[in-house]
Amino acid sequence: MKKLWEKLKKEFFIAETLRYLIIGLVTTACTLLGAYVFKTIFAASSIPFFAKNFATLSTAMGCLIAAIVAFFGNKIYVFKSKSWKPLVVIKEFFGTLGSRSFAFVMLTLGMNLFVDRDIFHLVPFFQKHFGWDEHFAQKVVLFWMFRLILGAFEIAFNYIINKLLLFRKKKTKPQEASAQELATEVAPAVQAAETETAAEE
Repeated sequence: MKKLWEKLKKEFFIAETLRYLIIGLVTTACTLLGAYVFKTIFAASSIPFFAKNFATLSTAMGCLIAAIVAFFGNKIYVFKSKSWKPLVVIKEFFGTLGSRSFAFVMLTLGMNLFVDRDIFHLVPFFQKHFGWDEHFAQKVVLFWMFRLILGAFEIAFNYIINKLLLFRKKKTKPQEASAQELATEVAPAVQAAETETAAEE
């Protein structure tokens, strides 16, 4: 069973892109769960500002939760950044917050325009052609339709930023690589010689 698990892990969990997709799904699940919880709260709020901007506010709370989950997931599991030096962690953490803040602004702006303000007038379209009431058309169909579409763009954008800027691995110089390879090849011979010497003594 252990060998089977190791084989599956090697084949399916080693690829960096696949690892990112796994964390992306976890992050998205956290985002959507947070968005759902806060959507329910804000949409039913008696405060006009919350009720009117329920999509914007719930998206903001979901993105905040996602940023925290994404940082630890990407650092530990996806890109395997092993350094926990303060400067490195600060750079990676605030870089993650920065990239996700930009994505959040774009996502929130999109939700505000496409859902709260309904600039494409899709709610009347849904009402006319599908017979849905305004509440269902806007707060359910329109909300989740654009949340998923914009979420896909958000994942792609954050992967590019994380891969190229935040958790970019330093390339090993040719001379360093050759030295490492030589050390790897010589080590067994040295160990064998030491063993023989110890045996003779």
